[in-house]
Amino acid sequence: MFIEDIKNDFYNVLLGNRVLLLVHYDVDAICTCKILQSLFKSDNVSYTLVPVGGIAELKQAYEENNEEIKYVVLVNCGGTIDLVDILQPEEEVVFFVLDAHKPTDVCNVYSDGQVRLVYKDSEENIPNFDDIFKDEEEDEENEESESGREGLEAMVERRRERRAWEERRNTLMFNYTQFSYYGKPSACIALELAWRVSRCGWGGVWAASVAAAAQAALCCRAPAQVLLDAHHLHTHTPPEHDRTGGHVTLEKDVCLPLYRRWSLEAALCHAPALAPALRLHTRAGHARLRQLLADTGIPLQQARQAYRSMDVELRRSLLTALETAAPKHKLPSPTHTTFLLQRVHSPTLAAMDVVFAIMGLIEHETLPKAEGFQHALSALDTQSGENESRRLGSAAAMAALQAVARVVHATLSARLLHLAGPFSYFIVQEGTPEARIVRGPLWLGVAARWAAAAAGGTRAIVASAPIDDTTCLLLGVPPRYQHEPRNLFGAAFEQAATKCGASVSLDYVDTSVITLPLAQRAQFLDALTALLAIPLQQARQAYRSMDVELRRSLLTALETAAPKHKLPSPTHTTFLLQRVHSPTLAAMDVVFAIMGLIEHETLPKAEGFQHALSALDTQSGENESRRLGSAAAMAALQAVARVVHATLSARLLHLAGPFSYFIVQEGTPEARIVRGPLWLGVAARWAAAAAGGTRAIVASAPIDDTTCLLLGVPPRYQHEPRNLFGAAFEQAATKCGASVSLDYVDTSVITLPLAQRAQFLDALTALLA
Repeated sequence: MFIEDIKNDFYNVLLGNRVLLLVHYDVDAICTCKILQSLFKSDNVSYTLVPVGGIAELKQAYEENNEEIKYVVLVNCGGTIDLVDILQPEEEVVFFVLDAHKPTDVCNVYSDGQVRLVYKDSEENIPNFDDIFKDEEEDEENEESESGREGLEAMVERRRERRAWEERRNTLMFNYTQFSYYGKPSACIALELAWRVSRCGWGGVWAASVAAAAQAALCCRAPAQVLLDAHHLHTHTPPEHDRTGGHVTLEKDVCLPLYRRWSLEAALCHAPALAPALRLHTRAGHARLRQLLADTGIPLQQARQAYRSMDVELRRSLLTALETAAPKHKLPSPTHTTFLLQRVHSPTLAAMDVVFAIMGLIEHETLPKAEGFQHALSALDTQSGENESRRLGSAAAMAALQAVARVVHATLSARLLHLAGPFSYFIVQEGTPEARIVRGPLWLGVAARWAAAAAGGTRAIVASAPIDDTTCLLLGVPPRYQHEPRNLFGAAFEQAATKCGASVSLDYVDTSVITLPLAQRAQFLDALTALLAIPLQQARQAYRSMDVELRRSLLTALETAAPKHKLPSPTHTTFLLQRVHSPTLAAMDVVFAIMGLIEHETLPKAEGFQHALSALDTQSGENESRRLGSAAAMAALQAVARVVHATLSARLLHLAGPFSYFIVQEGTPEARIVRGPLWLGVAARWAAAAAGGTRAIVASAPIDDTTCLLLGVPPRYQHEPRNLFGAAFEQAATKCGASVSLDYVDTSVITLPLAQRAQFLDALTALLA
């Protein structure tokens, strides 16, 4: 269940009780822990802190520390699993879950109060209780209580309803769980709590700032969401400095991790956001880097020495110089808005630098994980002066970034980024020095995103590294991860493991990360490739006759394969009508069915209108009007496709100055269908997209032997659909004296005599030139 009041329903409940605090090994969780520790210290709340790395460690930590514990707080762990089922707690034990990993397990959502979720993310589309839970005992009692023919018929009907309900439930649950993603950072929620209890200091703001920077640096959240998180933090800044004289500011900074501790050249070579675009794995890469430095006006000698030893004027102008030079070298933006900690008598500290330092401590090559966790907490301290934990973490992060760069450069230069149908994959070779560093999900994830960006950034990537002599880690990065980081690999990995029988461990909290035996890796990758590919035989038969598993994986498979073929996103968020005993109905399907009825080839328009009203009925079962409209729409779409293909293949998309135009030929079968504004508009937009999508399009089709329809589609209509053609058509008609009818409600659609069409198009061309 979700709590209503974070102060009264969560924090005040903990006061005066001993708490078990279970914290996941990730940057956001450690920042959240830092804030909670400060609150607990202020209010004398006794607690036991145990860091956990996965579900098995979570279970072990609970079993070893649950004596005389009534309240358990889980940070970034436990939200995506059925806690009561896995931990088997006593009835009086209450779990408070603060987890940024999504989607939340529905058993936790609909818990009777033993599991209490501290925050509800607005992005979660949680299914309704009645759609996914059913009382089986009541159904069995009803079956036992009825006898005779009527009872038998009722039992058969109930079983049919049960099957339909189960099918609908499976669809809902698949849609809900098919993507893993991240919600608002847990540290931001903890800061909100600190604000509510009047304990919000700069230390808490700094910890939450580092958590927000982590989700941006690791591409856990879309850029727009990152900005909203930053704005939320900005509203919770204390009015005065803390006792150490430190305060947090939101400023523009160079997007180079740890550049204040490195040389500028080394920072550019090892920046996950910029280095892939420099293509340093090629011979020309280092020449491109030197040219970039020359364009910024920074001498090579200065760029190769420690940043703090650089000329002061060069350091001051670095941000502006990089922003100016980046477009010439086709680099992504070299700057970003981030949080900086300003301290008395100490250098400025960037939140992103602390993110990488904490990553270096969590996945340190030699430090035990528990010791690295304690160092990570210390790295968040805001006191002035050198921080030993932060220094240790920064050194480890710099070594890890160098290892990541070597792994990716070796992979790309040796062409070891293998193409496996809908995704690409690479393997960190066993026995190499880099394999000892890049063997955890954080640094292997950095390497995977680096390789994806260097390869164009549009394909899904699977990366694997050895953990020991017998086991390997494997993770997936979605296509276009910078813009849409929802990850499809969690569900795909689970299905592939079931399909091939591999001994896959799904122990990680992030479902897109798994472990499996080294000997079974090739077999698993083959199964994953087969899962995300669709056989031609299946693709050519009716969708409802396709294999059930292929239908379930269709959305994931299309999203994975689309970038390879440079397709726009093949999925969208839409409305679905779920009905008893009937297939799911998509709103877009009804849209096209109604279009088919309104502009039907043979039906009178008034009759088509009545059918269109009937097509909106929501009753279960087949709808005759919807069936009629769907058939007409399918025929119309086929006609539109033939019109556009014929136009483009015969080069009949004519260039007329500022726009292009095409004409549906009189006397063709298609002309009888594509003669109304709806289907002609579809054809015009189709032709515009096929021609690049940047030019305005005018399309015309004959209505009868003497009159034609003519309409205009604006340039870049997908992004800016405001139409310029209404006023232009009226002016062109006045200019040439054509007998144009402006009868349509949409002013970008007109009719005119066939004999005057050429004259009108000439006038329109002259007007817009």
